[in-house]
Amino acid sequence: MSAGPALVVAPHNDDEVLAAAGALQRHLSLGHHVYVALLTNGDGQYRRPFSNRRLAIQLGHRRQEETLHALSHLGVDEEEVTFLGYPDRGLSAMWSVNWAADRPYRSARTGAQSSPYKNSRTPGAPYCGVALAADLEDVLRWASPATVYFPHPNDLHYDHWATHSFVRLVLEGLQRRGALTPELWSYVVHRGRWPLPRGKYLSAPLPPPPALGGLDTIWRALPLSSEERERKFHAIMRHRSQLRYMRRYLASFARSNELFGQVPRLELQASLDIPDSADRWVPEEGEPQSADDEPMASYTDPRRRSLLRDIKRYNDIRALHFHHAAPGYLAIEVELFDRLRPANHVVVHLRPFGSDVALPAPLQLDLGGGGSTDPDRYLPPGSTFSARPRAVRVELPLAELGSPDSLLIGAELQRNRITFAKAAYRVVDLVGSAKVG
Repeated sequence: MSAGPALVVAPHNDDEVLAAAGALQRHLSLGHHVYVALLTNGDGQYRRPFSNRRLAIQLGHRRQEETLHALSHLGVDEEEVTFLGYPDRGLSAMWSVNWAADRPYRSARTGAQSSPYKNSRTPGAPYCGVALAADLEDVLRWASPATVYFPHPNDLHYDHWATHSFVRLVLEGLQRRGALTPELWSYVVHRGRWPLPRGKYLSAPLPPPPALGGLDTIWRALPLSSEERERKFHAIMRHRSQLRYMRRYLASFARSNELFGQVPRLELQASLDIPDSADRWVPEEGEPQSADDEPMASYTDPRRRSLLRDIKRYNDIRALHFHHAAPGYLAIEVELFDRLRPANHVVVHLRPFGSDVALPAPLQLDLGGGGSTDPDRYLPPGSTFSARPRAVRVELPLAELGSPDSLLIGAELQRNRITFAKAAYRVVDLVGSAKVG
């Protein structure tokens, strides 16, 4: 816990206390300023038989009030809380599809394409990725935090992993300009049947979700005193609109500790001797393989299991691997748990960073269903594609991406343009000759 201001970035009203009520109390006890930014107002939780946009917005205002009451119970000043007013359940679309202002996202609950909340940080902000990124940069400059708490990239809720991606994107730009270098801690709220047992168990520990325990995340438990646990529990209970639907689930986060993880950046070193393409590919079964003198950076992704997914034979992404294919080329391998079915498309998402790269818009590479002549495949000029039963590989000329020195990268599996599996977004630093065009 770094000395200095702390900022909690939360996708929804209640995430701020579920994940970090104890951390906020600890910062305040040490004399640190604390700030909280809510990206949405939780209006997607409107649960009535018939849709009513006016009542959905009223729910958004009510959830704002609940957030202020909960944070006030912890000792957080109302002036240090800001509401951005973006659409609940729409952040992932704004990240991947509705990036530009001329293509705003429309909220299914409120019908709005711009913020209908007059107390939003930017009133009337269009529901698009560019606007959210600008607001987040404004928030980070406003708080100037030494520590930032935000969702983990493997949180299953679409708004949560999208919030992680937006924060990473904006911080990358600020850090490159020397404006901000905070300590980063990620939290998990949605990960299947976790935490267990459900209900009020203030003496029970909060361990990492089992599926995430084997990742490269560095987990840290923040022990809470009995007073901090009780205060956190009562802060959670101030989100009264949610207690009717998920009281025991919400209470489960008031435990003997809070859990935060540091997700490391990946570093891909340059190779002194690039082997021939035939020697660089994965073996037939799809397991990654590289020559001894070919550096590789990789990250794994946990498998999501369910009876319905097994019956419908949905595949899942096992890992992403990165190689220097040749000077100025980057190879990306997407490894799967099972054989790639023709109807399943592998889609890679890239955000490049570098001295000559502006705020990056999403670049989506549709690698198709594995067939060598797939008509739906999209690749930048000069790229090459290969496939094996359990892996696909694309080699990209980095000059087409603006010769970046870092990438924010993720991947999805889609069927009929609908995503059914994804790999977390991670930052990959390219070192040495790989970025030389």
